[in-house]
Amino acid sequence: MACVALVKRAGCARLQLEYLAWTLFPIPGFRVALVEGDLSKWRVVVPGLQGSFLHNTEYDTEWTFPFNFPFRPPRVKFVPPVFHPNVYPSGTVCSAILNEVEAYQSTYR
Repeated sequence: MACVALVKRAGCARLQLEYLAWTLFPIPGFRVALVEGDLSKWRVVVPGLQGSFLHNTEYDTEWTFPFNFPFRPPRVKFVPPVFHPNVYPSGTVCSAILNEVEAYQSTYR
C-alpha cells in the first residue's frame, strides 16, 4: 500500500514538473492547459507542420496521464478524431513511442 502511495506522489511531482516546463518554456505554436484543473488531463493544441499545406491548421489533443506516470505512457487523443494512419478512428494515437511494451521509456519528456 505504501508503495502505491509513493508511486502516486512521484507521478504527481513529475507531472507538476512537466507542466511547469511546458508553461515556462513553451514550444512555439503549441499551447497547453489543464482540463477542468485536473493535473492528469491536459488539452494540448498542436500546430500543423510548417512549410506544408497544414501550416495554418491547429489540432486539439487531450493527454491523459495514468496514476503511475512516468512509468506508464500517457494516452494521447485527437478531439475530434483526425484521419491519419497512426490514429485510430476513436482519435487515440497509435505510436510505438506511446506503447509501454515497444518503445516507451520513463525518461522521455
